[in-house]
Amino acid sequence: PSTSFRSSSRREQKASLEECGKIKIKSWIYVIKTAVLASKAFSYVNTEAGWSCGTICVEREALLAEKRGVLHLRGSSDPVFRVVGDSFRLEINGSASEFDDFFWVFNSTVNVQKYYKILKHNTQTPRYKDRVEFNEETCSLTLKNVQKDDSGLYEVKASSTEKTAVAKYRLSVFDPVEAPVLSLTESTDTCNITLTCRGHDLSVSSRCSYRTCEEKEVTSPGGVALSLYVRDSVIICNHSNPASWKQKSVEMKACRHFCADTGTHTDLLIICLYP
Repeated sequence: PSTSFRSSSRREQKASLEECGKIKIKSWIYVIKTAVLASKAFSYVNTEAGWSCGTICVEREALLAEKRGVLHLRGSSDPVFRVVGDSFRLEINGSASEFDDFFWVFNSTVNVQKYYKILKHNTQTPRYKDRVEFNEETCSLTLKNVQKDDSGLYEVKASSTEKTAVAKYRLSVFDPVEAPVLSLTESTDTCNITLTCRGHDLSVSSRCSYRTCEEKEVTSPGGVALSLYVRDSVIICNHSNPASWKQKSVEMKACRHFCADTGTHTDLLIICLYP
């Protein structure tokens, strides 16, 4: 049907949507003249009886964007780290009761899901079919079984006739780290030992002499870290990335060793290889 508008000095016309095809809507919405003209979302016919519903394609984002006085509440791009196979929940910026329409977007171009509260209507992109779980009460969306190619920027846009709120999340998905390997090498005089910690493609070594061990750490450009340190007489090798970590540890024991350089027996806090 063609679109026409009743002449009015008021910028907004309040229209009652009655029976639109098979969809019965009891709520009131605002029809903004300039937005409707620019949007493919709504088509209204002006009849003698007044405003009635024509065709609804149910796409109000463009309409709301055109309305003057819209308040944009933009959230920061919060970093989120997950391991492959984990879940990731996208929360809206505000209370679900404040908004009518909800849009989840990946990297500014890929639509994840759209939800129109007034119509109780959900649409999902095929890529995310069976991978998202929607909570109608909180209007949060959970992305399940995340993979590394799910890493990127996610935006949650919640809109009403009064305001639009945007929450942003930058998701990084990592493989889980493997358990590190901790090994020991004694020097010929038995008064010094070298500890080596290995994990992924990284390796770090520390020299223990008498009652002390050097603390060492190395980090790869991808955020994988390997560290070797002592806590409460326990030597710990820690392998981690921003989303997971695993450790290998051995206890330091008081062992009596003969030190070749001094010719004396000394009690040393070193590893006695009791992992």
